[in-house]
Amino acid sequence: MMDDSDLAALLAMVEKRKKTREEKNKLKEKEQEHKEREEKGRKEKKSRKNERRKEEERKKERKKRKRRNGKAKRTPSEDIYEKFEKKLEELSPLEDEVVKPSKTKSKVTIKKQVLREQFAKKREENEKRGPRNEEVQEEKKGDQEGETEELSPQVTTFNHSSLSKLYKFAPQFVPDQLSAEAKHLRDFRKYNPTTFDGSLEDPTRAQMWLSSLETIFRYMKCPEDQKVQCAVFMLTDRGTAWWETTERMLGGDVSQITWQQFKESFYAKFFSASLRDAMRQEFLNLEQGDMTVEQYDAEFDMLSRFAPEMIATEAARADKFVRGLRLDIQGRGTARGRPTRGRKDA
Repeated sequence: MMDDSDLAALLAMVEKRKKTREEKNKLKEKEQEHKEREEKGRKEKKSRKNERRKEEERKKERKKRKRRNGKAKRTPSEDIYEKFEKKLEELSPLEDEVVKPSKTKSKVTIKKQVLREQFAKKREENEKRGPRNEEVQEEKKGDQEGETEELSPQVTTFNHSSLSKLYKFAPQFVPDQLSAEAKHLRDFRKYNPTTFDGSLEDPTRAQMWLSSLETIFRYMKCPEDQKVQCAVFMLTDRGTAWWETTERMLGGDVSQITWQQFKESFYAKFFSASLRDAMRQEFLNLEQGDMTVEQYDAEFDMLSRFAPEMIATEAARADKFVRGLRLDIQGRGTARGRPTRGRKDA
């Protein structure tokens, strides 16, 4: 038999389970209420959305009715058609008075029929011919006034033939422009230009790269407005990063940046004026020393571009070249006044 303590424990357990079931039921009820509120909120939101959509449709319909009722701007053609209809209405009472119960038609009836035929023929001709000049001017005037409403009735008077004429010429500029740029770039790449990675280790390399591009531009007769785009195409790594920053500083439109602006920015970054002066001074002090004639000739050609005023003529160039040779070689000349290239002297 169960003693009092066991019975108390059993009752406590039953009571605990009962409370647990009640809590679970309450939790389920709360969840159900929450779901119902969410569902109700979604329905209300959807209903408000539908109401807004219907209201917009009603507004559009009211605008259309206003146009149909003649409250919108009318074209000269519509005024002519309206006058014609009024003229027919004026003839109607006369027709009722003149028409008799006979098989023959009255003069008024015949006149109305002729006018209707002329009117129909005129409208058909207008539709084939497209919008009149007055109607086009009205449309342009409406656009200039900043109308933001839907298209007015005169715009709908364009037929397919007139629209096709407009679209025939309008979109052709961009493809032609792109094809011209692509042609210049294709011609530029035929000369196998070198790339420039934006390295600052050898400044003379930057100057030689830019000089090689100008040589290519001269041979291919590249237009001024295409030079920058061709040069940018050959930038890589740090060179590309430099150009992205420079382009923003110069306005952000590569087609509006001149070749002179590009060169000034390029030299300021990769070949400063102080460095160019140093290279010029190095050319002025250039001597053969321990170099072979071949090595001296290459160094002379590379540095001479920094002092073009010193070698403006072939005679001045030859004189500067010979004065830099070792004394034991200066007596050996060529027809051009320079030693034979390729000859090596220790």
